[in-house]
Amino acid sequence: MNWKPKTEDEIARERLAPEGLTPFTVLEATPSVSKKGKDMLTLKLNIHADDGCDYFIFDYVSPHFMAHKFRHFFCAVNRLNDYERGTVDTAGLVGCEGYCDVGVQDAKGDYPAKNIIRDYDKGDAKAEPAKAKPASPAPTPKTSAPAEDDEIPF
Repeated sequence: MNWKPKTEDEIARERLAPEGLTPFTVLEATPSVSKKGKDMLTLKLNIHADDGCDYFIFDYVSPHFMAHKFRHFFCAVNRLNDYERGTVDTAGLVGCEGYCDVGVQDAKGDYPAKNIIRDYDKGDAKAEPAKAKPASPAPTPKTSAPAEDDEIPF
C-alpha cells in the first residue's frame, strides 16, 4: 500500500470550505461584548460551498471595529434599515441569507488553519459563488449512506 504523506496542516486544510464568494445562512446571532468591552454580534453561519458540503463558521462583527464589515453584513442580509436605525432584534437575523467572501487563516501556534469571513457582499457584486480549487480534494459529505443490512443480531 502506498500513499503521499501529509502534514497536520495539509490535513486540516482539506476540511475547510473553499475560498471565494459563497452563500450563507445565519444560524445564530447573539449580542456579545468584545474583550475590550465593545458591543458586537457573534454570528454562527452555515456556509453553502460549491463542493456540496455545508460548513459552520463563527464570525464577530461590530460597529466599533471593522465597521465596514459590520455594515456589509446588514447589506448582505437585506437588513440595511436595521443598520441605519442603529438597533436590531438579533432573533430576526436567524434564517437570513446572503453572500460572504470566505478566506483561510493560516495555522497559528497550536491552532490549525481555519475559515474566516473576509467581508460580506454588500449587494453590488452579482457574481456566482467561487468554484472549489482543484488543487485539494473536497471533503467527504457529513452524511453517511444507510447500511444495507441494518439488523443487529442479539
